[in-house]
Amino acid sequence: MSFIKEFRTEKGMTQKEFAEKTGVSINKISMVENNKGIDIEGACGICNAFPKELEIKQLAIQRR
Repeated sequence: MSFIKEFRTEKGMTQKEFAEKTGVSINKISMVENNKGIDIEGACGICNAFPKELEIKQLAIQRR
């Protein structure tokens, strides 16, 4: 399971709810959850929505 999917499910959020909170499209959420990467705008949207819990470097590490 991807880091973001695990994080989202721990929050009890659907992809739609997560997309609305982060301002990132459901398609981009699905892509990152399937380890297909995410652009910098999407990564920033996710991290900005959860500033005390996520950092950009966590999303970058997932890609390795």
